[in-house]
Amino acid sequence: MKYLIAFCSAFSLLCLLSPLLVRWGLGIAGVMAPLLPLVFVLNLLLILLAGFKKSWWALLPLGWVVWTLPFLPSFYQWGQPKVAASSNPTISILSYNVSFFNIPAPFSDAYYDPLANSPAITLQKWLKNHPADIKCLQEFYDDENSSIFNNETALSKEGMYECYFVAKPRHQNGTRRGLAIFSKYPIVNTGEIFLSDNLYNGAIYADIQIGQDTVRVINIHLESMQLAAASDLFSAYQNGVMNHLRQVRQIQPFIASSSYPVIVSGDFNSTPYSAVYQEFNKDLLSSFERAGSGFGFTYNGSTLKFLRIDHQFYTPSLKALQYTTYSDITASQHFPIEVKYELPMSSTLSLKD
Repeated sequence: MKYLIAFCSAFSLLCLLSPLLVRWGLGIAGVMAPLLPLVFVLNLLLILLAGFKKSWWALLPLGWVVWTLPFLPSFYQWGQPKVAASSNPTISILSYNVSFFNIPAPFSDAYYDPLANSPAITLQKWLKNHPADIKCLQEFYDDENSSIFNNETALSKEGMYECYFVAKPRHQNGTRRGLAIFSKYPIVNTGEIFLSDNLYNGAIYADIQIGQDTVRVINIHLESMQLAAASDLFSAYQNGVMNHLRQVRQIQPFIASSSYPVIVSGDFNSTPYSAVYQEFNKDLLSSFERAGSGFGFTYNGSTLKFLRIDHQFYTPSLKALQYTTYSDITASQHFPIEVKYELPMSSTLSLKD
């Protein structure tokens, strides 16, 4: 019994310290962060087992359970909180990694075939009809010469939405891929915080005028680990985690210097309790922890479907009212998430002319 508890205690300690170890440069420790719920369950079972045997060893797993408890809300919420009626204005923000609309090989026969691109057409239609005030899209793809993939024009809905699209330079063939922000409200300022070499991972922002106030919306897409293509998984994961942390530290001063309320939305490629998640959660609030329910898994890949790697964080002057994961929308490797926010009373909503 004592050896089993000792082993599980060492495992628990590694999981709980993993964000700190990552900050100290041991990126591989990040692989332990998603296992925190397992730590909780294992130690509960050990408490029951040791208690049944009337062993003082039950106190050790009890300590790990107590240490773990404050972090569990980042993984699971029992239900959306009841929201008191308010006359304050609200906005909704949709975040979605659209996986480049699952395009086939560009300019192949399949590229021009509507039947071969029915998932892309369905996805475009869903995005076009979704009423969110602001849409932050990652891995966005546009082909101005295509009747199927002319997504920027389609989602702008004849001027109903303004668009800020940061992409690779437009090729002569008219195709682009990158990060996009669509807004029903006027976009008064835009910019790039950082862009990776591939030019579709990075962070961009748009200052959006909502009535008398302005909200800064940051659309973020941290790079994936690319483990499938790596010959050295250890080095690939280590470098990927540390690269994420460097990118976050580029964003943090930008957030801190903002004179406007900030909402950070996107594909973080990082799970709850990770060092990246904790860095954002230090000065901002997690919309899932304030307004979510269940596990809210957002990854729709062929494996590891139990991950939530898409998030929204916001400054405390705002209030998250409702958090929705659209797990029935399966056209991408991610599920879209939408958060409804309450704005300060001074805002009087005014849609763009």
